[in-house]
Amino acid sequence: YHVVAFVSDPTILETLPVPYNTAISCIDEIVPIESWEEKENVMTAAERVDEKCGVKGVYSGLDACAAVGAVLRKRFGLPSPDPEALELILNKCTLRWKLRQFGLSKLENIPSSTANRWDTWPLEKPFYFKPVHGAFSLNVARCENFSDFKKAKAQWEAGSQDAPSYIRNYLLSERDYH
Repeated sequence: YHVVAFVSDPTILETLPVPYNTAISCIDEIVPIESWEEKENVMTAAERVDEKCGVKGVYSGLDACAAVGAVLRKRFGLPSPDPEALELILNKCTLRWKLRQFGLSKLENIPSSTANRWDTWPLEKPFYFKPVHGAFSLNVARCENFSDFKKAKAQWEAGSQDAPSYIRNYLLSERDYH
């Protein structure tokens, strides 16, 4: 196999801990990716790889690149969840609604369209503020009152400046919360 890594943050390869860093020498080619949200650019880069050596597998380890990974697997005839199903799964709000619809969850959630109209805490129990596109629990906060909610929302709106660009871009790709 000719191993090609599509990388949107090259520093990730430079800072990998043991034992992961020992596998870097197994990568034959690194293709820089500006943004996982620009699926057409990723597809074009993958087409070039396919012309050169043929795509035999696609792996993505993070939500930020999972949707485009499914699109690539579909394009190259590889086993994969349907890209539309994966989009539903990656949106934590619609996933929660679907799980409740099938009786697989009893967790409640409140869409941002409702919460944005609050001027007091209307709930009798704590809830968690969560972006609909999340990663590593960034911007997830327990809210026990309206003050907690306002603080969590403000932190989310400010963005995760310390996060790598590919994570920040993913978090911002769906500016919604529940």
